[in-house]
Amino acid sequence: MTFTAHSSFTQRGIERIRRERGMRLLPPPESSAVFAPDYYRLVVDTFTLPKPRERFTMREIMDRIAKACGVTVMDIRSPGRSKRLIIPRQAFYYWAKRLTGNSYPQIGRFCGGRDHSTVLYGVVAYQKKRGEMGRHVRSIA
Repeated sequence: MTFTAHSSFTQRGIERIRRERGMRLLPPPESSAVFAPDYYRLVVDTFTLPKPRERFTMREIMDRIAKACGVTVMDIRSPGRSKRLIIPRQAFYYWAKRLTGNSYPQIGRFCGGRDHSTVLYGVVAYQKKRGEMGRHVRSIA
């Protein structure tokens, strides 16, 4: 994020930014020929923390996938193994792992008590199927 130096960029504004971001700013040296707002802008730009990445819950992911695939959440969580449920379930495994950072056992428990190896297989299978469709997805390490 870049801040522009103009008349509203005051010491008070800098202090507010510092407090919001938990940053420690040192005042410019007394003998410096650098204009103070420019100095603070440089320091703020250098140490600006990135915004936290938006995190989704597994429930939100499951709701979106169910809606997109035309099945219900209960269908995805059910023990059924019909062909129409395979892609939505594997898509849920992949996106839940990628967007939540939860472990395979946690995802399996959420999705009807499945084993972690089932979830791992589903993630790999989903990546492969998407690749065959020409829509590659990132690998999950």
